[in-house]
Amino acid sequence: MKFGDNRRTEPAGTRRQYTILIVDDDENDIFFVKRAFIEINVHCAFQILKNGQEVVDYLIGAGPFADRERYPMPMMILMDIKMPVMDGFEVLSWLRSRPGIRVIPTIVFSSSDLPSDITRAYELGANSFMTKSVTYDGLLLKLQTLSRYWLEHCKHPVVMESDGSSSAVA
Repeated sequence: MKFGDNRRTEPAGTRRQYTILIVDDDENDIFFVKRAFIEINVHCAFQILKNGQEVVDYLIGAGPFADRERYPMPMMILMDIKMPVMDGFEVLSWLRSRPGIRVIPTIVFSSSDLPSDITRAYELGANSFMTKSVTYDGLLLKLQTLSRYWLEHCKHPVVMESDGSSSAVA
């Protein structure tokens, strides 16, 4: 069964659209990640954010992100670490200090393969660290592996909204 398939165990009429936050300041990386997810048949809504401050605003529901119909809580965050305003390390630190939302699976997807970056990301609570591929075929393979594991095989926690209400994400 593919993720997002209609054969889920939810009652008829309650099938939900799952959301993945893609956080990257590089337009080309965003384009190819979205294209690859579509090509490997991942049925999710993608919310694109350009820096860590946008992640914080999204998760706390600040400004336009207060509309949870349009900007639902994500079931997963796929995030670069090298970004302007607030980098991925700062987001991880902030996120893991927030009860209710610190359980959102957060995958670092970076061009860095520095051992110090990898170690720091895990120390700050990243659930996984993947390096970006230099080829599109490599990207397809990595995102297919990621989607099979995180979207098809893993169970996901209930995420608490900033107002204390819960949002089951899968």
